Amino acid sequence: MRRLFATVCLLALLAVPAAASAQEPRPLLGANVDKSVVDLSMLAPLGSRVVFSEVVGDVRTPLGEDVAKSSAGGPAGAAALARAVTWRCDRVERTFVGTAFVPDGRVLEAFNTVRTPGCRDRLAIIAPSRLKPGRTLKVTLQDRWALGDLPVEVCVTRRGDRTRCRSLAFAPGQRKLSTSRRVSRKKGILTIELRIAGLRVRRDVGVGVKAPRKRLPKMLVTGDSMIQGIDSILAERLRNRYAVVRETRPGTGVSKPLGTPWPTVARRQVKTHAPAVTVVFLGANDSFDMRTPARREVRCCGEAWTTEYLRRITSMARTYGRKGRGRVLWAVLPPPRDERLVDAANAVNIAIARLAAKEPDVELVRLDRLFGPSYREKIDGKTVRDPDGIHLSVEGEKRAAQEIIAADRGERAPR
Repeated sequence: MRRLFATVCLLALLAVPAAASAQEPRPLLGANVDKSVVDLSMLAPLGSRVVFSEVVGDVRTPLGEDVAKSSAGGPAGAAALARAVTWRCDRVERTFVGTAFVPDGRVLEAFNTVRTPGCRDRLAIIAPSRLKPGRTLKVTLQDRWALGDLPVEVCVTRRGDRTRCRSLAFAPGQRKLSTSRRVSRKKGILTIELRIAGLRVRRDVGVGVKAPRKRLPKMLVTGDSMIQGIDSILAERLRNRYAVVRETRPGTGVSKPLGTPWPTVARRQVKTHAPAVTVVFLGANDSFDMRTPARREVRCCGEAWTTEYLRRITSMARTYGRKGRGRVLWAVLPPPRDERLVDAANAVNIAIARLAAKEPDVELVRLDRLFGPSYREKIDGKTVRDPDGIHLSVEGEKRAAQEIIAADRGERAPR
């Protein structure tokens, strides 16, 4: 889950004995941008009543509330609100606040701003690429967000002829919407245009002729929750250069025994998409013990652990490299704020650096330098890190995306 892993991680850290467990943590608001909704969670003193709200200008709109419960002991609790809001086409930067009413009478607040994907790739046009003259053209519109409740306009234009439009609307929760029209016996190219919130999605259909198809090379953007936000920025900024495919697996890791192992995922991704470029941002969850192929257990974060981590990401990189037909842009982890997470981040980064040194298809994206070498909260007076001290803020995501774009264009030294 987007950024919720950080809350769980910090709760676990705060459960350790001695002085650290006696110190009350500062309130922390996490936001999970996934599957067309935003989930919220807040780290607050145990037993606090937490009210979640969205902030637009000076107006706060309450979304729901929960009580901070403990799952790891100590003074910290976590409150959560699933499906707090859905994504919107007219506002992609969303600011939230958690207000914790502590049992002792105090009122604590924490803010977080996240970026949700834009509407440019929300709707898809499903139609035949070629049609016989005089037949009926069936057009299906697909809402990839699966939210529905959306008015759209579908226009069909024959080159050299007038445009005919029809207004339609998705019902709440409706995923697909179909319309049809009979075409004349005149050969030519029909252009289907879907209009929504000032955006345009087009698809050409050849009537008795072959429609020209422009195929962009694919860029696969993948990783854990660190890549979320960055992926939608890349999809928007590179839409004329690549067909960007976003596949994130929040909460997963190379060493973390959760879900399908990443080397297996990489093989599936390449088989499905055959990307020309793959962007990887992964490793913030990685501090778990691993077993080598010889069944030896290695613990984070010594040399043996780093070697096993390198073996696993080498398998991934070679898969993404497609025997020289693909490039891999691998992001180096920015320094975390919490010192207890530094050793794991450093071990991951050492493995990534060694990977780039030996694999010709891999280039580094030096986010460790952009947001480091030590933890940097602000750059040029703007906050670039998330309140959890691990992820990037919306401003940080924009800067990271620009660094990736520069690396793709060869405008940054890869080593």
